[in-house]
Amino acid sequence: MEIFKKIGTTPTCRKETIERKEKLGNSVSLEQKILERKIKEAKDGLRNPQGEKPFQTLEEDTGVPQAENPVQQPETREKEQAPESGNKETSEVETKDLIFSNNVSYPSLRNVTPNKGDVRNLKALAFGRGGEFSTILTYIYQFYTLPNSEKNLKAALKEALGNEMTHYEILNDAIVSFGGNPTLTDGQGNVWTGRNVNQENNPKKILLDNISLEQGLIKQYLAAAREASNLSLAELFLKIIEEKQKDIELFQQIYNSLE
Repeated sequence: MEIFKKIGTTPTCRKETIERKEKLGNSVSLEQKILERKIKEAKDGLRNPQGEKPFQTLEEDTGVPQAENPVQQPETREKEQAPESGNKETSEVETKDLIFSNNVSYPSLRNVTPNKGDVRNLKALAFGRGGEFSTILTYIYQFYTLPNSEKNLKAALKEALGNEMTHYEILNDAIVSFGGNPTLTDGQGNVWTGRNVNQENNPKKILLDNISLEQGLIKQYLAAAREASNLSLAELFLKIIEEKQKDIELFQQIYNSLE
Protein backbone atom coordinates (compact mmCIF):
# COMPACT_ATOMS: atom_id res chain seq x y z
CA MET A 1 0.00 0.00 0.00
CA GLU A 2 2.97 2.37 0.60
CA ILE A 3 3.74 2.58 -3.10
CA PHE A 4 0.21 3.78 -3.82
CA LYS A 5 0.58 6.47 -1.17
CA LYS A 6 3.81 7.68 -2.74
CA ILE A 7 2.45 8.02 -6.25
CA GLY A 8 -0.88 9.43 -5.03
CA THR A 9 -3.15 6.77 -6.50
CA THR A 10 -5.59 4.27 -5.07
CA PRO A 11 -5.32 0.54 -5.82
CA THR A 12 -8.12 -0.85 -7.96
CA CYS A 13 -9.37 -3.23 -5.27
CA ARG A 14 -9.70 -0.37 -2.79
CA LYS A 15 -11.45 1.81 -5.37
CA GLU A 16 -13.99 -0.94 -5.96
CA THR A 17 -14.58 -1.29 -2.22
CA ILE A 18 -15.13 2.47 -1.83
CA GLU A 19 -17.49 2.51 -4.82
CA ARG A 20 -19.50 -0.40 -3.43
CA LYS A 21 -19.86 1.36 -0.07
CA GLU A 22 -20.97 4.58 -1.74
CA LYS A 23 -23.48 2.71 -3.89
CA LEU A 24 -24.90 0.90 -0.86
CA GLY A 25 -25.15 4.16 1.07
CA ASN A 26 -26.95 5.90 -1.80
CA SER A 27 -29.37 2.99 -2.20
CA VAL A 28 -30.22 2.91 1.51
CA SER A 29 -30.62 6.68 1.58
CA LEU A 30 -33.02 6.58 -1.38
CA GLU A 31 -35.14 3.84 0.19
CA GLN A 32 -35.34 5.79 3.43
CA LYS A 33 -36.43 8.98 1.66
CA ILE A 34 -39.17 7.12 -0.24
CA LEU A 35 -40.50 5.60 2.98
CA GLU A 36 -40.42 8.96 4.73
CA ARG A 37 -42.44 10.43 1.87
CA LYS A 38 -44.97 7.61 2.08
CA ILE A 39 -45.38 8.16 5.79
CA LYS A 40 -45.84 11.91 5.30
CA GLU A 41 -48.50 11.25 2.66
CA ALA A 42 -50.33 8.94 5.04
CA LYS A 43 -50.15 11.46 7.87
CA ASP A 44 -51.40 14.21 5.57
CA GLY A 45 -54.53 12.19 4.91
CA LEU A 46 -53.65 10.92 1.44
CA ARG A 47 -54.26 7.41 2.78
CA ASN A 48 -56.78 5.99 5.19
CA PRO A 49 -54.91 5.62 8.51
CA GLN A 50 -57.42 3.09 9.87
CA GLY A 51 -57.42 0.74 6.90
CA GLU A 52 -54.12 1.46 5.24
CA LYS A 53 -52.58 -1.31 3.21
CA PRO A 54 -48.97 -2.38 3.62
CA PHE A 55 -46.40 -0.20 1.91
CA GLN A 56 -45.71 -1.00 -1.73
CA THR A 57 -42.31 -2.35 -2.64
CA LEU A 58 -39.88 0.13 -4.11
CA GLU A 59 -40.09 -1.63 -7.45
CA GLU A 60 -43.85 -1.03 -7.54
CA ASP A 61 -43.44 2.59 -6.50
CA THR A 62 -40.36 3.79 -8.40
CA GLY A 63 -38.77 0.89 -10.26
CA VAL A 64 -35.79 0.99 -7.86
CA PRO A 65 -34.53 -2.53 -6.95
CA GLN A 66 -35.20 -3.66 -3.40
CA ALA A 67 -32.46 -4.17 -0.82
CA GLU A 68 -30.34 -7.28 -1.25
CA ASN A 69 -31.31 -8.78 2.11
CA PRO A 70 -35.00 -8.16 2.76
CA VAL A 71 -36.74 -9.90 5.63
CA GLN A 72 -37.18 -13.43 4.33
CA GLN A 73 -40.61 -14.99 3.84
CA PRO A 74 -40.23 -18.74 3.29
CA GLU A 75 -43.21 -20.90 2.47
CA THR A 76 -43.12 -22.64 5.86
CA ARG A 77 -43.16 -20.13 8.65
CA GLU A 78 -43.11 -20.38 12.39
CA LYS A 79 -46.56 -20.40 13.95
CA GLU A 80 -46.86 -17.20 15.94
CA GLN A 81 -49.20 -16.77 18.86
CA ALA A 82 -51.15 -14.05 17.10
CA PRO A 83 -54.93 -14.00 16.63
CA GLU A 84 -56.28 -14.39 13.14
CA SER A 85 -56.43 -11.18 11.15
CA GLY A 86 -60.21 -11.44 11.20
CA ASN A 87 -60.17 -9.50 14.45
CA LYS A 88 -60.38 -5.94 13.20
CA GLU A 89 -60.42 -4.21 16.57
CA THR A 90 -57.68 -1.65 17.00
CA SER A 91 -56.13 -0.32 20.17
CA GLU A 92 -53.90 2.43 21.42
CA VAL A 93 -50.71 0.92 22.84
CA GLU A 94 -49.64 2.36 26.16
CA THR A 95 -46.12 3.78 26.15
CA LYS A 96 -44.06 1.74 28.62
CA ASP A 97 -41.04 2.78 30.62
CA LEU A 98 -37.90 1.24 29.15
CA ILE A 99 -35.47 -0.82 31.18
CA PHE A 100 -32.63 0.33 28.94
CA SER A 101 -33.20 3.90 27.79
CA ASN A 102 -30.87 5.97 25.61
CA ASN A 103 -33.03 9.05 26.29
CA VAL A 104 -34.20 9.19 22.67
CA SER A 105 -37.88 9.84 21.93
CA TYR A 106 -39.38 7.09 19.75
CA PRO A 107 -42.80 7.10 18.02
CA SER A 108 -45.55 5.35 19.98
CA LEU A 109 -47.50 2.51 18.38
CA ARG A 110 -51.07 3.50 17.45
CA ASN A 111 -54.13 1.72 16.06
CA VAL A 112 -52.50 -1.67 16.55
CA THR A 113 -54.15 -4.75 15.09
CA PRO A 114 -52.57 -8.18 15.78
CA ASN A 115 -50.69 -9.14 12.64
CA LYS A 116 -48.63 -12.26 12.02
CA GLY A 117 -46.56 -10.68 9.27
CA ASP A 118 -45.47 -7.82 11.49
CA VAL A 119 -44.65 -10.24 14.32
CA ARG A 120 -42.55 -12.35 11.96
CA ASN A 121 -40.56 -9.33 10.77
CA LEU A 122 -40.16 -7.98 14.31
CA LYS A 123 -38.78 -11.32 15.49
CA ALA A 124 -36.34 -11.45 12.58
CA LEU A 125 -35.05 -8.01 13.59
CA ALA A 126 -34.81 -8.96 17.26
CA PHE A 127 -33.58 -12.56 17.16
CA GLY A 128 -32.28 -13.15 13.62
CA ARG A 129 -28.68 -14.09 12.93
CA GLY A 130 -27.70 -10.44 12.33
CA GLY A 131 -30.43 -8.99 14.55
CA GLU A 132 -30.37 -6.79 17.63
CA PHE A 133 -29.74 -9.60 20.15
CA SER A 134 -26.71 -10.81 18.18
CA THR A 135 -25.47 -7.22 17.90
CA ILE A 136 -25.80 -6.64 21.65
CA LEU A 137 -23.83 -9.74 22.60
CA THR A 138 -21.22 -9.04 19.91
CA TYR A 139 -20.62 -5.54 21.30
CA ILE A 140 -20.45 -6.87 24.86
CA TYR A 141 -17.89 -9.48 23.80
CA GLN A 142 -15.81 -6.88 21.99
CA PHE A 143 -15.94 -4.43 24.91
CA TYR A 144 -14.64 -6.93 27.46
CA THR A 145 -12.01 -8.59 25.28
CA LEU A 146 -10.43 -5.43 23.87
CA PRO A 147 -7.46 -4.05 25.85
CA ASN A 148 -8.02 -0.88 27.89
CA SER A 149 -5.65 0.92 25.52
CA GLU A 150 -8.47 0.94 22.93
CA LYS A 151 -10.27 3.67 24.84
CA ASN A 152 -12.00 5.32 21.87
CA LEU A 153 -13.30 2.05 20.46
CA LYS A 154 -14.51 0.84 23.85
CA ALA A 155 -16.30 4.15 24.44
CA ALA A 156 -17.98 3.86 21.01
CA LEU A 157 -19.04 0.28 21.75
CA LYS A 158 -20.53 1.37 25.07
CA GLU A 159 -22.52 4.14 23.38
CA ALA A 160 -23.72 1.89 20.55
CA LEU A 161 -24.59 -0.85 23.03
CA GLY A 162 -26.98 1.49 24.85
CA ASN A 163 -28.79 2.15 21.57
CA GLU A 164 -28.96 -1.54 20.66
CA MET A 165 -30.39 -2.52 24.03
CA THR A 166 -33.07 0.14 23.70
CA HIS A 167 -33.92 -1.05 20.17
CA TYR A 168 -34.04 -4.66 21.37
CA GLU A 169 -36.46 -3.78 24.15
CA ILE A 170 -38.66 -1.75 21.79
CA LEU A 171 -38.86 -4.70 19.39
CA ASN A 172 -39.84 -7.10 22.17
CA ASP A 173 -42.57 -4.73 23.31
CA ALA A 174 -43.84 -4.41 19.72
CA ILE A 175 -43.85 -8.18 19.27
CA VAL A 176 -46.22 -8.50 22.22
CA SER A 177 -48.33 -5.55 21.04
CA PHE A 178 -48.88 -7.19 17.63
CA GLY A 179 -49.89 -10.49 19.22
CA GLY A 180 -46.61 -12.41 19.24
CA ASN A 181 -44.39 -14.09 21.79
CA PRO A 182 -40.81 -12.74 22.17
CA THR A 183 -39.03 -16.09 22.30
CA LEU A 184 -35.48 -16.41 20.95
CA THR A 185 -36.65 -17.48 17.51
CA ASP A 186 -36.43 -15.46 14.31
CA GLY A 187 -40.02 -15.84 13.09
CA GLN A 188 -39.02 -18.71 10.81
CA GLY A 189 -38.51 -21.31 13.54
CA ASN A 190 -34.74 -20.82 13.86
CA VAL A 191 -33.56 -20.64 17.47
CA TRP A 192 -30.94 -18.03 18.31
CA THR A 193 -27.45 -19.45 18.93
CA GLY A 194 -24.21 -18.13 20.39
CA ARG A 195 -22.57 -18.82 17.03
CA ASN A 196 -24.19 -15.56 15.89
CA VAL A 197 -21.74 -13.59 18.07
CA ASN A 198 -18.77 -12.18 16.16
CA GLN A 199 -15.62 -12.99 18.15
CA GLU A 200 -13.20 -10.81 16.19
CA ASN A 201 -10.34 -9.24 18.21
CA ASN A 202 -8.57 -6.98 15.71
CA PRO A 203 -9.72 -3.35 16.25
CA LYS A 204 -9.80 -2.42 12.54
CA LYS A 205 -11.64 -5.60 11.62
CA ILE A 206 -14.06 -5.06 14.51
CA LEU A 207 -14.93 -1.59 13.22
CA LEU A 208 -15.44 -2.79 9.65
CA ASP A 209 -17.53 -5.76 10.83
CA ASN A 210 -19.67 -3.53 13.05
CA ILE A 211 -20.29 -1.05 10.25
CA SER A 212 -21.35 -3.92 8.00
CA LEU A 213 -23.56 -5.35 10.76
CA GLU A 214 -25.35 -2.03 11.28
CA GLN A 215 -25.77 -1.54 7.52
CA GLY A 216 -27.32 -5.00 7.24
CA LEU A 217 -29.75 -4.21 10.05
CA ILE A 218 -30.72 -0.93 8.40
CA LYS A 219 -31.60 -2.82 5.22
CA GLN A 220 -33.73 -5.23 7.25
CA TYR A 221 -35.53 -2.37 8.98
CA LEU A 222 -36.23 -0.75 5.62
CA ALA A 223 -37.65 -4.00 4.25
CA ALA A 224 -39.82 -4.45 7.36
CA ALA A 225 -41.05 -0.84 7.08
CA ARG A 226 -42.10 -1.43 3.46
CA GLU A 227 -44.17 -4.43 4.56
CA ALA A 228 -45.57 -2.90 7.75
CA SER A 229 -49.34 -3.10 8.14
CA ASN A 230 -49.30 -0.22 10.58
CA LEU A 231 -48.13 3.34 9.91
CA SER A 232 -46.76 3.96 13.40
CA LEU A 233 -44.68 0.77 13.20
CA ALA A 234 -43.05 1.99 9.98
CA GLU A 235 -42.35 5.33 11.68
CA LEU A 236 -40.74 3.48 14.57
CA PHE A 237 -38.49 1.52 12.19
CA LEU A 238 -37.33 4.72 10.50
CA LYS A 239 -36.49 6.31 13.86
CA ILE A 240 -34.37 3.29 14.80
CA ILE A 241 -32.62 3.58 11.43
CA GLU A 242 -31.64 7.16 12.28
CA GLU A 243 -29.97 5.97 15.48
CA LYS A 244 -28.13 3.22 13.62
CA GLN A 245 -26.79 5.69 11.09
CA LYS A 246 -25.25 7.65 13.97
CA ASP A 247 -23.56 4.49 15.26
CA ILE A 248 -22.14 3.82 11.79
CA GLU A 249 -20.76 7.38 11.64
CA LEU A 250 -19.13 6.90 15.04
CA PHE A 251 -17.48 3.62 14.05
CA GLN A 252 -16.38 5.14 10.74
CA GLN A 253 -14.75 8.12 12.45
CA ILE A 254 -12.72 5.84 14.71
CA TYR A 255 -11.74 3.63 11.78
CA ASN A 256 -10.53 6.67 9.82
CA SER A 257 -8.43 7.75 12.81
CA LEU A 258 -6.66 4.37 12.81
CA GLU A 259 -5.63 4.51 9.14
